[in-house]
Amino acid sequence: MIIVLFLSPSLTARLLSATPPKLDLEKLPIPKRWWMICLTALCQIILTTVGLSRYSYELGKIQMLPKLVGVLILVPELCLTVIYCVVQTTTILLTNSLLTLLIKEFDDVVVQDIKIGSFNNLCEHFELIEEHVALLYLLFFSTASINVSINAFLLYFYYQSGSVPVVINCTFYVVNGIAILFLFALIAEDCYESMRKLHLRLR
Repeated sequence: MIIVLFLSPSLTARLLSATPPKLDLEKLPIPKRWWMICLTALCQIILTTVGLSRYSYELGKIQMLPKLVGVLILVPELCLTVIYCVVQTTTILLTNSLLTLLIKEFDDVVVQDIKIGSFNNLCEHFELIEEHVALLYLLFFSTASINVSINAFLLYFYYQSGSVPVVINCTFYVVNGIAILFLFALIAEDCYESMRKLHLRLR
């Protein structure tokens, strides 16, 4: 979480600085799978709220200070989780919007004639964005993979002990990470299919 919070805004700024000035970011298309991104963030916030509430309640009950301990534990961690989900959702939406725009532009090349100069500019634009999007995707791919690996181990470990709340939390965290990885695989497939059509058109 901390790695994403530190690196994601910096890499996003580099991505935006690499886009041509003529690109109007306010007119970026909404990715067709935007609901998957928002759903993963919402699930993580809900799970964190439920998990921390139960943990802070149990810890507060042990220390005989349920309200004070509960607030001290729940509020800062929940705020950090909300900020993390906002940063993650914004970054993935932005990168997928840029790639969706490029896919549409390449698809337009397939169905209509285009000048060589315009096509070269489009390819240069694609290479610039691809270079910076790759760094962001690497960041999210690595963190999501680690999230899945760790929680899958915890799921196996606590499943044997019969701790139902922990098993449920770990299950949803694994699903959250897999959803992000699956989303990246789908957008990569879209890009590949668009480039394949373009290759067949220009061959």
